[in-house]
Amino acid sequence: NGNITLNGIGSYFLINGSLVEVGSVSTQALTGSTVINSTGVSGLDKNDLIVIKNKNDYSFSPHRAYYHDGEYKEVKSIDSNSINLKTGLISNYLATTSNKIYKLNPVTVKINGVSFTGNGIYSLRVKYAANCIFNIKRAENTSIDPQSSTAFAIDKCLNVTVNSGSFYKKYNVGTATDYGIGVFNSQNVIIDNVSAFGGRHAIST
Repeated sequence: NGNITLNGIGSYFLINGSLVEVGSVSTQALTGSTVINSTGVSGLDKNDLIVIKNKNDYSFSPHRAYYHDGEYKEVKSIDSNSINLKTGLISNYLATTSNKIYKLNPVTVKINGVSFTGNGIYSLRVKYAANCIFNIKRAENTSIDPQSSTAFAIDKCLNVTVNSGSFYKKYNVGTATDYGIGVFNSQNVIIDNVSAFGGRHAIST
């Protein structure tokens, strides 16, 4: 919280929680169901956050056939190997070892008035986070390396609000895959009142 600038020379800033595998979907779960059965529930309890994700692909997006569904849910209760959810499922999930269930151990952060300058894959990356508010002054990724991509990455997060800021990723002629803000495998993200620039997209989801 404050009017300061953090410089990541040759690298980037990372704020992250953790994700722990619990089990796999053991019986088909349909859209709207408030129960999902798992091969394991160890470590899960009421009010925990879980992530349902296919391990064979990185994306929750429905826009390409090889992408897979995924979502975040809050646990209402545990009954044997059944996970009772507070709200119904958004998607369908087959009983397969590829459809994994994870416990999300999120970090919760609020950043006000801070600027980030990075020179790596990102400038700022927030991963495995929940219930976060960002009023970032500026995030800039100055890298021209072909592997670089994003000024501000919201990666595998739940309930994130970005209320203000300037997000800039210098255009890389060799790849044209640069983003001002990248939202990756996240749910309930609100971005408002920002200025964003990227060689490919200002904001990518």
